[in-house]
Amino acid sequence: MGLSQMPPNGTSKKNWKDLDQVLLANFKAKTFKENRSATINADEFEMSIDEIVKEAESNGYKVQVLPNNMIRFTD
Repeated sequence: MGLSQMPPNGTSKKNWKDLDQVLLANFKAKTFKENRSATINADEFEMSIDEIVKEAESNGYKVQVLPNNMIRFTD
């Protein structure tokens, strides 16, 4: 039988599907009158900050790039 191959060091980065799930969970969970937002660490994603910002803005999110590669999404 033997061992499985040793997995690569670290974990794989998140993708568009993961980001979409985070945003939908945060924005659907709040009512219209509440301040809806989500903040992510861009280092956890395989996409660049510029790619994330462009895609989010094209889908109606307001985006703010914060220090330490953090990105805040609001409506």
